[in-house]
Amino acid sequence: MIAGPVLLPITMWYAGWYIGVTVFTTGLFGLAVCGCYAAAMAYAERRRCPQCRGVVPQDAIRCRHCGSVLSEPPPVPPLR
Repeated sequence: MIAGPVLLPITMWYAGWYIGVTVFTTGLFGLAVCGCYAAAMAYAERRRCPQCRGVVPQDAIRCRHCGSVLSEPPPVPPLR
């Protein structure tokens, strides 16, 4: 009869701890995956200047670093 009231707080503490750790690690994994994807997509919208090798936006006309005129942006390959 005494085991129920004594074990209930301990069981609830472990359940809360387990849920907290599970949610936290799932969140960290989600941030890691989304962060890598966002960084890759941001870099994919850039290209390098042929003169100074500076990174400029894909549709730039002049390099912001050296001021050289950039050629036409390369065509985007079609999706498969």
